[in-house]
Amino acid sequence: MQNISINKSQDNLFLFLIDFSEESYVALDYLIKLVKSIGGQIELFHITNSIDSNTETVLVNLQTTAEKDTIRKKFKVIIEMIEVENIKTTASHAFGNFEMELKSKLSQQKYTVVLGKNENGFIKVSSNFLVNKYNGNLLILGQKSDFKSGNSIVIGGDQISLNNCDLGLPAFFSDSIKTPIIVLQSNLNEDININLSLKFPDSEKPEVYYQNLNHKRMLDGLKEFINNNQVELLCICRNKANDSLLNRLVKSRKTTKEIVNSINTPLLIMAEK
Repeated sequence: MQNISINKSQDNLFLFLIDFSEESYVALDYLIKLVKSIGGQIELFHITNSIDSNTETVLVNLQTTAEKDTIRKKFKVIIEMIEVENIKTTASHAFGNFEMELKSKLSQQKYTVVLGKNENGFIKVSSNFLVNKYNGNLLILGQKSDFKSGNSIVIGGDQISLNNCDLGLPAFFSDSIKTPIIVLQSNLNEDININLSLKFPDSEKPEVYYQNLNHKRMLDGLKEFINNNQVELLCICRNKANDSLLNRLVKSRKTTKEIVNSINTPLLIMAEK
C-alpha cells in the first residue's frame, strides 16, 4: 500500500464486531490498513449470546470466570497488535441477548459498524438487525479484502435513494486517500442524462464521476463494472423499498451467494440522513 500524506481524523469510530473466527481476523486486518490511511479509532466488541437456541431460555450463569479471562486475554493480544500501528484501540464484552446488547451499544455513540463476511454472506445473527434496522454506516468486509488506496470508490443507486443517504463517509474516504468516487446508475435509456448532481458534505471535496449502467439488472451492471475495474469499496443505500438495490443484494439468498462468490469488494451500506 502506497504512503499518502493526509490529515487523519480521530472522529471516525469503528465498532468491530468480533467473534474470534478466521473471518473476523481477516476483516480486522483490512480495517487496520484502512484506519492507518484515513485515521480513526477501533473498538472491539464481542457478545456472548445468553439465549439457548433450543429452549430460548436465558443462560445467565453459564459464563464462567475462566471464559471471561480467556476473552480478556484475546483482547489484550489483539489490542497490542493494533496499537503497534499507532491506532487507538479499546475493547468491550457483553453477555446477554445479542440484538439487545448490540442495540444498547449502538445507542451510546455514533459508530461505523464493521463485520467480517463468512462463506454464507455475513457473520451469523448480527447481519439481519444491522442490515435491515440499524440506521448507521455498516461496513461488510470480504474474506480476501486488502485495502488498496489507489482504487476507486463506487456508489450504486438512483436519485431518490441516494438523496436519502448520508454521503459523508464515502466522501471522507475519497478525500482522505485522494481516490475518485464513481456514481453508477442503472438506466436502459442511453439518451437520458444520468448526472445525479449529488450533494456531498462541504467539508469534503471528492472527485466525482457519473456513469450509466445499461443493464436490465443493476446487479449485473455492478458486477461487470467491479470485475473490470479497480474498485476499493462499493457503497449502497439502506433503502427499504421492495425493489431497492439493497433488497436485491441482501434479501435474496441466491443473490447474496452470487455476490459473495463473484464479488469480493468491501461493501458499505450508508447511513440514512
